[in-house]
Amino acid sequence: MSDEANVRQFIKEFLPKDISNQIDLKEMKLIPTEKIKGYNKYYMDIAVECYISNTKGQLYFVFEHKSYPDPGVLLQILSYMTVTWDEQKKKNIPLIPIIPVVIYHGFSSWNVTTHFQGQFGLNESIKPYIPEFNYVLVDLTQIPNGEIEQRAKSTLF
Repeated sequence: MSDEANVRQFIKEFLPKDISNQIDLKEMKLIPTEKIKGYNKYYMDIAVECYISNTKGQLYFVFEHKSYPDPGVLLQILSYMTVTWDEQKKKNIPLIPIIPVVIYHGFSSWNVTTHFQGQFGLNESIKPYIPEFNYVLVDLTQIPNGEIEQRAKSTLF
């Protein structure tokens, strides 16, 4: 996935169509994944920047690969998002939306909630005070190998 053509193909074939159909894949580019906050370095697996075809806005995708169900994935994603937004704030640029994507290719079933508030046993009065975001789960274990290969070989444009 370090090749832009592969990432374009992945976005086109594996992400929900309501997202992928709006992305200008021709203008998509990989961006550096090392982020620094304080004395800590954060390394995202893959990050891309792309334009939304109907607007002049930007959108980031952060891809995270997992080979086992990781209950800490939501905090990991949240840390990537906040360090990216902190960097944008320091540069005095508007915050850019981020869509996190988890690509799972393990042996057991993915049993981790896809939304942040799902980690908490919350009653309705507490929910407004807890951040909420979801990630796109691409569970490769649920897609037959032949279909994955076919999607990967289909033409991009």
